[in-house]
Amino acid sequence: MVHMKRLAVLTLLLTTALFLSCGEKENPINSYYKNIPMIQGMTRDEKPKVYNVKVDLGYPQGDKKIQTELNKRKNQLTDVIRTLLSSLKEEQFLIENQPELRQMIKEAVNEVLIEGNVTDVYLLQLQVFEYN
Repeated sequence: MVHMKRLAVLTLLLTTALFLSCGEKENPINSYYKNIPMIQGMTRDEKPKVYNVKVDLGYPQGDKKIQTELNKRKNQLTDVIRTLLSSLKEEQFLIENQPELRQMIKEAVNEVLIEGNVTDVYLLQLQVFEYN
């Protein structure tokens, strides 16, 4: 009887541990660098379109080194993002392509940074429209 109780408790503990480890998502809390201004430019289409994009950058919460570097490199980062976005076509701004767009921005920004990396890119505003 004691053996069955121990087995039941052990099974319950293992099941709980397995459930908890499978259910965990890696979703750390970030700090956000919100000082990149609205970026405007033209797409690379045959008939170029105008885009307006507002980007915030996520980085590990409490990372003062990257926060300081983002502030110091604000103009450089704005230019890097604008240059990247101006190399794209209108279709790359579509909702279904935004995960790739976020990844491209993240990679371009992280190439510039020395003190750390941004972990997320947030597209707070994104508009593409005809140029008259």
